Amino acid sequence: MTKEEVLKIVDNSFSKGKNIDIISMATTLGINVYSEPMSNDKSAFLRKEDDTFTITVNENHKMERQRFSVAHEIAHFILHNDLIENNTCVGRESNAISLDLEKEEEADNFAAEMLMPQKYVEEYLSKNNIHKNMFIFDDAIVKDLANKFNVSFFASIVRMRDLGYKVAYL
Repeated sequence: MTKEEVLKIVDNSFSKGKNIDIISMATTLGINVYSEPMSNDKSAFLRKEDDTFTITVNENHKMERQRFSVAHEIAHFILHNDLIENNTCVGRESNAISLDLEKEEEADNFAAEMLMPQKYVEEYLSKNNIHKNMFIFDDAIVKDLANKFNVSFFASIVRMRDLGYKVAYL
């Protein structure tokens, strides 16, 4: 499946007033998702074994963080599949391959796009009288956006800034 096809599924979900179910998205792509306890510095990894893909996410992290981590690994599956060799994993595990910073940023950006599509973020903020020419100093705005899209406070700040909103360091 291509990035564009994934984004059509995302748009269809949001057009019905629902956040994307990121686990269902993984399943649709043929990726199994599991959770297990990991150290706090590890979020998730994508494993390929015998042409079967699995995402393992840190069950100790908050659900919002887990959603982003799964979306990030889905992004690697879509964008960087050709770099993932059989019987390896992508992540920070000791036996994992590491992708360069540019590919990690691509995965972060695509994850944010899946969880917080620009069209729906801007629509939501506009309905709440938040515009790009404003300086945002109130963390309640960011918290509302995070709650609306079921993502972390930090992910909301990053996405708003990426979309051109002037969010102060809160």
